[in-house]
Amino acid sequence: MSGVPMTLAAVCAKVDDGFARFFREHGFEVDWDFSKRDGAHWYEINLNGKMLCQVDMHTPLAEFLADLPVFAAGDQNTRGIGSTAYKCYGPHANIVALYAHLKAAGVWP
Repeated sequence: MSGVPMTLAAVCAKVDDGFARFFREHGFEVDWDFSKRDGAHWYEINLNGKMLCQVDMHTPLAEFLADLPVFAAGDQNTRGIGSTAYKCYGPHANIVALYAHLKAAGVWP
């Protein structure tokens, strides 16, 4: 995860930003965590109590949604393919479940 330092107040605000709200509106739980080693913060996207993936907090939603089909196809699974240098971590099966849930909700045609 990237080493972008954030205050606790900033992190709490990010967990209620457009990225987090989008996933909550589609039935996911969104939490956050951080690295005590380097101060990096990330979203944790969960479904029914199971963590599907962790995504750097500075990730633009549109870029993540553009990358997710590629991640689910298995062509790439840690770094976004767009212009933002972000990371996404999670077992491939969980990334596929995240994609399938959103696809079923009509996010992609």
